[in-house]
Amino acid sequence: MTPDALAVHTIEMLDAKMNAFLREQAVPPELETICVRATARNLQDRYESPRELADVLEARGGITTVETCAIALAMAGGRPEYLPVLIAAVEACLEPEALFDQLQATSGGPFPVVIVNGPIAKDIRLNSGFGCLGPDPQRPAGASIGRALRLMQQNVGGALPGIGTMAIYGAMRYTNAVFAEDEASLPEGWEPHGTRRHGFPRGSNSVSVYFASGVTNIRRRGAKKETPEEDVTQGLYRMADFMRTPNFAALARSYGLFGEVVDDDADFPAVFDRALAANQPALIELRVDPDYISPDKTIAELRAPK
Repeated sequence: MTPDALAVHTIEMLDAKMNAFLREQAVPPELETICVRATARNLQDRYESPRELADVLEARGGITTVETCAIALAMAGGRPEYLPVLIAAVEACLEPEALFDQLQATSGGPFPVVIVNGPIAKDIRLNSGFGCLGPDPQRPAGASIGRALRLMQQNVGGALPGIGTMAIYGAMRYTNAVFAEDEASLPEGWEPHGTRRHGFPRGSNSVSVYFASGVTNIRRRGAKKETPEEDVTQGLYRMADFMRTPNFAALARSYGLFGEVVDDDADFPAVFDRALAANQPALIELRVDPDYISPDKTIAELRAPK
């Protein structure tokens, strides 16, 4: 089988697994045509090259439109039904209070995190469970939407490394992070994120955008037979403990090591003895007065008028 025939065969196999939950979306016909042409089964029906498709995007002069969203989505291999989520994410990023222009250019490397609520998440097969940050070939919507958003940041917003963005490493900037909340598994009485945070009616489609600077795995599930309530509670405790800034002892404990925090010099001997008795790798986090920049000098002393 030739490479071209193999590509067509692969695409046909993928298209055979149509989205069983797809609902009718209000996508303008001309924009759907762009997406269909970019992902056509027959190679001769597609754009001749990614450059041809990119030229259409770059020719827009940096103006974000519904059409640029559709083109970026097509370049990212997305389906037309993903478009409403992408447009909503772009609109959220461009809210003035989001400070998107600064986050786009900073050296810290933040990236958008898009959280989707409502039935549209299931309609487009957006992951809300294991491996929600991807990759997930059975639920590819998050990767395509996130990649499309990145292409718009890059091709429309000018976020080229060392020019439009000064991110030192870049973090998860290939596909950003796009996932759904697992609303069906929320404990009884809990409101979905979109309802609790933004006041949207339960069951409505909504998109929330945050900005993150990295991803850290936190062991959420216990190793024993916890009840669902215990599992959720312990997971929240682990996440809250980790989110204290910083908390290296909690990180050590999450990996099964000995970890303890010392806030007072008098407590150190006892903690040290417990670390030795643990007979395993140990981490003791010593928290000092943040005003001291050296053993005998404080920031207040340096700032005091002479």
